[in-house]
Amino acid sequence: YSVPQLKALIRNHIDNNLHLIRDPNYAPLFTKRARDAYLADNPTPSPTPSSWHGINPGSPRVSPSPPAPSEPLHSARAGSEQRDLERDTQLQLLQSLSPEELERAIQQAFNPAHEPSPAVANPAYTALASRKRPERQPGLTASDAAHLIHESVRKRFATGPWSQHLPLHLLTDAYCARDNSVTAKELDDLWSFDSSRGIVPTAKPLDFEPEKSLDFQEWFQAWGRLLELIRTYVSSELEVWLKHYNRILHTPNKLEEWPIWVAYDAEVRRRSCTTALDPSEFQISIWNDLEAKHIARVTIQTVRAEMAKASASSPKLQGSNRYEPYPLPSTSSFRARSTSSFRGNPNRLHITGAGSQPQFRCFICGDTDPSHRSRSCSARKLINGRDTILFSHTPGTSRTDRNGVSYCYSWNGRAGCDKGVNCDHGKHWCSLCGSKDGSHTAQGCPAV
Repeated sequence: YSVPQLKALIRNHIDNNLHLIRDPNYAPLFTKRARDAYLADNPTPSPTPSSWHGINPGSPRVSPSPPAPSEPLHSARAGSEQRDLERDTQLQLLQSLSPEELERAIQQAFNPAHEPSPAVANPAYTALASRKRPERQPGLTASDAAHLIHESVRKRFATGPWSQHLPLHLLTDAYCARDNSVTAKELDDLWSFDSSRGIVPTAKPLDFEPEKSLDFQEWFQAWGRLLELIRTYVSSELEVWLKHYNRILHTPNKLEEWPIWVAYDAEVRRRSCTTALDPSEFQISIWNDLEAKHIARVTIQTVRAEMAKASASSPKLQGSNRYEPYPLPSTSSFRARSTSSFRGNPNRLHITGAGSQPQFRCFICGDTDPSHRSRSCSARKLINGRDTILFSHTPGTSRTDRNGVSYCYSWNGRAGCDKGVNCDHGKHWCSLCGSKDGSHTAQGCPAV
């Protein structure tokens, strides 16, 4: 539903149910004039006891208690004369029901979806609902409050519990930081309209790609918090997940194959939410598939890098029989002119050799292919195999680093930018290596 449609449905619902004015959850939806008019025509019923005879008409009548001595007698008499017709009608209806019909009505009143009440309560749900705050432990000290698990992350994990995949990057120090607004926006619920329940919150789909780019330190941070969630909500699975975690942690050559290991961990956790696989067992099929994809990706990046080097040193660029009315500038003269022309953007363009034309680098991955465009680049790796500094945390959003910091595209790109620290497009930091000293841009980055 669109926003205007939802507004129209809400307006139609409250117009047809004016009694909701008395409900504190719905009262703000009505105007003050509508509330005053309704309350004037439908005064609040008196709190004095009514003539309730019990559900069974034959039940003995209980005489109402006399008013307190401190209350005026005439006010009690006036209150007893006011009657709530709606309440009396409901009482008459309850008195006319059989015991079976009455039980069915009570179940429907406490079950808005009118679903049959389960004969046996769900043990997992009961344990979660009845869980109180932990007991006090003498001598226990608190951890840094800036790195607590975000409450929205905890709620998502508790649902089921762990019935949907939770990306591991949401548990890193950077995402659990107190001042990180990216986390809150990424975990905000969407709102949708349900015909039986009205407007209900819907969990926003999460982006799973960033967790596959975690380095070992970030992965280690996040798993410490994940084990805390497992121990709290699914303690019966703690042992199998500890075996899975320790297998990765204690593998001798894990850093050499880290891109495969971090992807393997993410895939095992994702599939465990929908299948009955045992994470304590090494999933060889998943590993083989991820290893093949990683080798293919590295091979393609290596070939592209070699092709870029070959095209840069091609004889066609070193010399040509074609007539050039304006000779190309030398490397030194071009660098001197570009440096003096664009103050604040040193080493603007990548120079491949004497007499050659300057090549433009992609400020996301460092690619020098003329057909490659930085603003449409979706690479997660630099051409040298390292992780990119900038990436989109969620689809359709601008690229930032892992801490949510934006970089100036113009300063790292072809146009240049001389606004310095006053630039409102982002930091004047190198987008390929993350250097913050302003000594070079992506076009002159020595690390790529």
